[in-house]
Amino acid sequence: MLAGEVVLVSDAGEQTLGAGTCAGYPAGSRDAHHFVNRGTVAAIYLEIGNRIDGDNAFYPDDDLMWCDGGDGAYGAHKDGRRYSD
Repeated sequence: MLAGEVVLVSDAGEQTLGAGTCAGYPAGSRDAHHFVNRGTVAAIYLEIGNRIDGDNAFYPDDDLMWCDGGDGAYGAHKDGRRYSD
């Protein structure tokens, strides 16, 4: 976190992150997470990551996951069915 404050919501619960703090997730971790700004000032953060071939992203709170079938990334339902174009 560079400025402001956010609540990190993960499978483990909620944790407040303020300026100077950080969070990390190891490769292969299926711990869903997102930030919520519950304050009145803008939060500024730096996010570093990568997408390696075959990497997938899961959103367990929604019927959404991102897949890469070798022909590019696409959005799909949790059961693997592609969303229509």
